[in-house]
Amino acid sequence: MSTRKCQSLVLLLLIIFLSTAGSLHAAAFGHTFVVDLSSLNPTQRADLLHAPGVAWWVQLGTQALVAGDMPAAALTPPAGPAPILVADDADASSFVAVRLPPDGLPVLLRSGHTAIAQRASVDAWLAQHPDVVPHVQEIDEVAHHGHQDFHLHPLSPLLLNQILGGPPPFSEAAAPDHSRSDLVAAVSAPRTFADITWLATIQAPATTTRRTGTIGQQLARDWLKAQFESLGYATTLQAFSSPYGTAHNVVAEISGRIRPNDVYIIGGHYDSTSQSAATNAPGAEDNASGTAGVLEMARILARYPPQATVRFIPFAGEEQGLYGSEAYVNSLSASERSRIKGVFIMDMIGYKSAAYPLNVLLESRSSVPGAVGLVTTLSQNAQTYTTLNVTTSYYAWGSDHVPFLDVNLPAVLLIEQEYDSYSCYHRTCDTPDKVTPAQAAEVLKMLIAALDATAGTCLLGDINCDGQVTTTDITMITELWDTGYDRRVDLDHNGHIDIVDVMLAAWQWQA
Repeated sequence: MSTRKCQSLVLLLLIIFLSTAGSLHAAAFGHTFVVDLSSLNPTQRADLLHAPGVAWWVQLGTQALVAGDMPAAALTPPAGPAPILVADDADASSFVAVRLPPDGLPVLLRSGHTAIAQRASVDAWLAQHPDVVPHVQEIDEVAHHGHQDFHLHPLSPLLLNQILGGPPPFSEAAAPDHSRSDLVAAVSAPRTFADITWLATIQAPATTTRRTGTIGQQLARDWLKAQFESLGYATTLQAFSSPYGTAHNVVAEISGRIRPNDVYIIGGHYDSTSQSAATNAPGAEDNASGTAGVLEMARILARYPPQATVRFIPFAGEEQGLYGSEAYVNSLSASERSRIKGVFIMDMIGYKSAAYPLNVLLESRSSVPGAVGLVTTLSQNAQTYTTLNVTTSYYAWGSDHVPFLDVNLPAVLLIEQEYDSYSCYHRTCDTPDKVTPAQAAEVLKMLIAALDATAGTCLLGDINCDGQVTTTDITMITELWDTGYDRRVDLDHNGHIDIVDVMLAAWQWQA
């Protein structure tokens, strides 16, 4: 995760709502209510938020702040509680939103100060007054908490009429699928942890770092390229300029068997940083964990080829300001961008403290077409195939998903919810022993299931990808036995077609 994101999260987040589509100070008449949406289905929620008289709304999980010139009855769900009046006008400029780490959940406050309380005071107030939107003045203002400054400061403008975050808004569990369960079972926590360990213990001369521009980062680059090539993927290095000279993204691709023109990207930065970044920045959690996750997805999809094209991109230069992902997005032509149907970025997926369950934060931007659909697919499959506690946020910033969202390409960040409380964040103590393999594995299970739901996969041995292994597939393999080569039928990835490939397909046929 970039230093830019770290600096703001350490302070907490203050979001001052400023609309670029119209004045926030409009609609000073009317009323503002907190509405409970939990009893409504997606269509009912949309109807309520766009009811006659509604001037603006902001949704946070299963609640929404709704303002305008309409009676409370118009906002009362048929089977839910009555809305709570929180202001006698509809002036959005009187509200701010606070995002509380470690779970990233936004809460609403009525404004009055440009800097307000530290996190513990906000949590305490909300616990005592769960049904109202408090005034900032009602929470004790604290200048410092330990070594961290917890004042809240204004950030970038944000549009109204958006989903800010909270629990997945419309998340129903995905229906169980036998073939998808096989994909989920293919995720290997030990293998992923071994990759994390390799990346976090690179021994360049007198250093252990992957900071962009160092020998360690170059060793990681070359190792990643070799790993993708060993799986049979076409792999290239994309050069770009960074504050430390020329750096490279690693770009590997597997062409889709059914929808090759549709492209899904799986990415995560492989560079690291710390207070001694030039010589000692192991970056196990940030972000060897996400990079290892990209490799694990590549290994599984080599065995279960996708129906759509999938690109695997470990980015460099993220810690200095998203240089690698910005360079990649800027290199895409309009026609190439139109092919991209989804981007999944993994950044810090392996840390878990004893105080919290296995968890993940899914972060995107609801104004980008297709983004909410990706988040929903991930959260639905998390419910079916994992034990993850899922939180969503649509205030996207500070990692490699942002350059894609900035050009309206649907992208989602997958990150564990406790990143802000991780004491070894951007420090030399970010070592493999701080990573919980089961945490990373659960995130990867969610992702591979979501990839099957979006990019699609083919069964092992299903060469023509028609949903079943038949004699046609076995014949296709046999015809290439010792007479030719096609990576699609090299089921054991040993570089040639032989009896083992035929037997693997036959085993699937019998199954």
